[in-house]
Amino acid sequence: MNEASVTDDMDMRRLEGHGKWVMPGLFAAEALAVGILLMAYRVEAKGDWKEFLNSRPGLVCAGATLALVMVLGIVAHQCHAGWKCGSKQWVFGLILNAIVVIGILAFAETALRLMSVASNTEERIVNRLLYPRRWEATAANFRAILKRAESRAPFWIADEELGWTIGPSRRSADGLYLSSPEGLRATTVEESFQGASPGCRIAFLGDSFTFGEEVAYEDAWVHHLAKEVGPRCQVLNFAVGGYGVDQMYLRYLRDVRPWKPDVVVLAFVNHDVVRTLSIYSFLLFPGGETPFAKPRFVLRDNQLVQLNRPLISPDKLFAASSIQELPFIEYDGEYKQTEWDRPVWRPFYHSYLFRLLISIYPLHERDRPVVSPQVLVDLNTEIFRAFRSAVVESGAESLVVYLPSVDEIPDRLPWVPIGQRILREGQIPHVDIRDCMADRFASDFFMPPGQGQHYSPIGNRAAAACLSGSIRPLVARILGRSS
Repeated sequence: MNEASVTDDMDMRRLEGHGKWVMPGLFAAEALAVGILLMAYRVEAKGDWKEFLNSRPGLVCAGATLALVMVLGIVAHQCHAGWKCGSKQWVFGLILNAIVVIGILAFAETALRLMSVASNTEERIVNRLLYPRRWEATAANFRAILKRAESRAPFWIADEELGWTIGPSRRSADGLYLSSPEGLRATTVEESFQGASPGCRIAFLGDSFTFGEEVAYEDAWVHHLAKEVGPRCQVLNFAVGGYGVDQMYLRYLRDVRPWKPDVVVLAFVNHDVVRTLSIYSFLLFPGGETPFAKPRFVLRDNQLVQLNRPLISPDKLFAASSIQELPFIEYDGEYKQTEWDRPVWRPFYHSYLFRLLISIYPLHERDRPVVSPQVLVDLNTEIFRAFRSAVVESGAESLVVYLPSVDEIPDRLPWVPIGQRILREGQIPHVDIRDCMADRFASDFFMPPGQGQHYSPIGNRAAAACLSGSIRPLVARILGRSS
């Protein structure tokens, strides 16, 4: 081989070497950039860069940034050297990298969009909540719900003191629920409960389980008890779907007490005590269509004090430019600051791939003392005590009833539900029908999957049977006093 051939061969190998690291270098740089972006997202949420840089993740981020600079320098050198030598390999590297990256991103974004399922407050991919929740979309959805409600008389209406309640003489959209002129669940819209009590009057407070959601009123457990006591007592169902224990207490003070009932039954499920730490129902029931605010109590010198009185109206609520503007949002136990969008990152939220990545490893929410587990216990304990005291002062008898939810029967739980713990630790007299219903348990006690988690007609009959032993002595005592 002559000297010219050797020189040409060396030049060829040199030209090839000036581009072979462009494409892998770009892939490495892009991977590093994504990692740095995600770390920056997490740091910006916490707002403390100095603390972050002094931590191990901060050192990793700094190292990744240095590596990114070095890799980009190598790629730039390869491209420059190839350009000077007339090599085209670096150009092919750039083009191939762009084709691969754009193809992967286009496929991933299309697939994730097709897989996503949106509700009024959130989006999910399979069963994973996709962060962030976007206030602009949430507010727009609920403004549309409010707009639709203007064209008809909704069954559930806003209430400036209780948050929401039942409209008078209303029929639900599916015709399953009917209300009396007084705003109580009834068998017909004309059925009025006004007038003299036949001898005793029993008022029931509660949430959707006591209301009898998903079943006709004739199948609700309150109606079964009304048939059992017969014409001797008038039974009034003041339950409202979605209520927390705090709203039940306020409904007693305003709506029930003027009826002068002889017995007041407050029946609740475990989740109702969690609701006392909430303010906004769209956070409490994500995916639902409840656009209302609710009362929020705090304890000051062991006294119940309502923070948000009067309640913000639904129109003003969803006119806010961000969720952080809502009054007392930091007191809402369902509010997670890290779940919601932040203005500086909004351009990135257009990417479902970016949103999936920040959802797989979500931000850690900082503890807030105003919604701590101990506050939950103390606040509900005081509400139960205040309710019982108010009933006794009115000359009536109170009965607090614990209703089991779908995950509490038939198995005996190895842990104590928080609602039970509050009753026991607070020494609140109550009736717990969980064991009774477990002994009677049937596979169709609850509505089928996909139709809700409330009692079925059979479950309602079982609840009524389990409670009748506590109601009958009260009725006998009342009738004995009046005879």
